[in-house]
Amino acid sequence: GEDFTSVVSEIMMYILLVFLTLWLFIEMIYCYRKVSKAEEAAQENA
Repeated sequence: GEDFTSVVSEIMMYILLVFLTLWLFIEMIYCYRKVSKAEEAAQENA
């Protein structure tokens, strides 16, 4: 029983790590696109 629990906890940690990495990556892309659009708009207005 303990082996199964340790395996499940390791899998959960791995899934959590992958999820957080993907979330961070998506947030970075979203912010980058938002900033680049804002810069384009600023250049058009200038």
